[in-house]
Amino acid sequence: MNKDVKDIRDLLQQRTRPSMSVSICLRGDLTAEIYRLDEQLVELGKENFDTRLTGNAEAKRIAQRIEDVRAEAKQYTVEVVLQALERKQWADLVAKHKPQDKTQDFAPTIYNDAVPACIVEPDMDADTRDKFLDGLTQGQWDELAGAVHALNVGDGAVPFSRLASRALRESDETSKQPDPGE
Repeated sequence: MNKDVKDIRDLLQQRTRPSMSVSICLRGDLTAEIYRLDEQLVELGKENFDTRLTGNAEAKRIAQRIEDVRAEAKQYTVEVVLQALERKQWADLVAKHKPQDKTQDFAPTIYNDAVPACIVEPDMDADTRDKFLDGLTQGQWDELAGAVHALNVGDGAVPFSRLASRALRESDETSKQPDPGE
């Protein structure tokens, strides 16, 4: 029993709160350009997308331009790392943002306080952080708020990756050697 106490104490010293990152591109003109170019590809491949684009020089030119714009957009993309609040901090925010509708646990205004409180990267002073957050689109804000919600209200279980499981399963299936006796 004493060994378990020591183990949990060791684990507590290594504990970190869950975190998640959200990519925010600050150059909306570049994302708009990608959508515009992608529409051109759709138009080129209207009849039969796969065969109409294969070997098509114009499609290849547009596709390369999309990749170039994506590379440029990455230079203007900020990885925002969010970290869950401690339970007491979250409870204080919930108490501060009581819902009018009794079917909700808290008012949506909670994210006005929770999002800035959860940002751990990039390192920003309060003024820079406020300018960054104020300039977001609603969709970008919703991405951050959704991550904050998942971090603070989620179950805290170690996530399962279906894609990783599938990749490992498919890799195992394709790497099996035929039995020489077959």
